[in-house]
Amino acid sequence: MVDSHCHLDMFEDWKEVIKRAKEAGVSEILSIATDESSFFKCLEIVKQIGGIMAIGIHPHESKNATSESLKLMRTLLLNNREIVAIGEMGLDFYKKFSPKEVQEDVFRRQLELAKELNLPIIIHCRDAYDRLLEILDQEGPPQVGIVHCFSASKEIGQEFLKRNFYLSFAGPLTYPNSIKLRETALCVPLDRILLESDAPFLPPQSHRGKRNEPALIVETYKTLAEIKGMNLEELKETIRANFHFVIGSRRRKENGEV
Repeated sequence: MVDSHCHLDMFEDWKEVIKRAKEAGVSEILSIATDESSFFKCLEIVKQIGGIMAIGIHPHESKNATSESLKLMRTLLLNNREIVAIGEMGLDFYKKFSPKEVQEDVFRRQLELAKELNLPIIIHCRDAYDRLLEILDQEGPPQVGIVHCFSASKEIGQEFLKRNFYLSFAGPLTYPNSIKLRETALCVPLDRILLESDAPFLPPQSHRGKRNEPALIVETYKTLAEIKGMNLEELKETIRANFHFVIGSRRRKENGEV
C-alpha cells in the first residue's frame, strides 16, 4: 500500500510509526511539510529513511509567508530530489486562520513555482471550492495535481478531474455517516483515485478519537475496495500505479516524455 499524504514531522516517535506502517504493508509514504519550520524536520526524516516528501505553505500559514519563504521553497526544491511535489497549499475559508486575500496571493505564487519547476501540486481546500477552481482557471492548471482529503460533491470532483487532478480520500471514507462521500468515491475513475492517512489526523472509524498513523490506512483501502466491488490486492496495485504517475511527473517532463 501507499500513503499519499502523511505528516511524519508531527510524530516525535516517527521511527516507530514507520516501523508499524511497514509491518502493516505500507511500502511508501509521501510526507507533507506545511510551513518553513517543518520543511527541514521533514527533510531530515525522509533523507534518513530514503523517503519522499512535499513542501508547501498551508493556507492556515499564509499570513506568515514572505518572499523569502518562496525563495527558500525554490532552493529546497531545486537541491533535494526527495521533494517531489508542492503542497499542501490552497484555500481554507472555514477556519480563516489567514485572511482570504493573503491565502489567495500565496496560493497563486505557489502555483507559479509549481509550473516553473514542472512539479505536481497537492491541494487543501475547505469551504472555498468555487474560488479555488476560479483561480486555477486564471493561472492555468498544473501538469498534474492531487486534491487531498477530498470531501466535496461529485460535481466538484468532476471539475477537478477536468483540470488534471487526482482525488485522494482519507479516513472519513470509513465513517458510517459518510454516505455521500462514498457515493462520490464510487464515481471517481479508478485511474484517478488515491488514498491517504493524513496522519496524525483523521483516523479511520475503528480508531476515531485517537491518533492516526499510516499503518491504519489498511481500513480505508478495505472500505474503498468494498465501494468499488473489487479485490483488495487489485486496488492496491491500482493506487500504487496512480501514485507513481503523479510523483513521477517531474521526471517524465525533464526527460521529454508525455
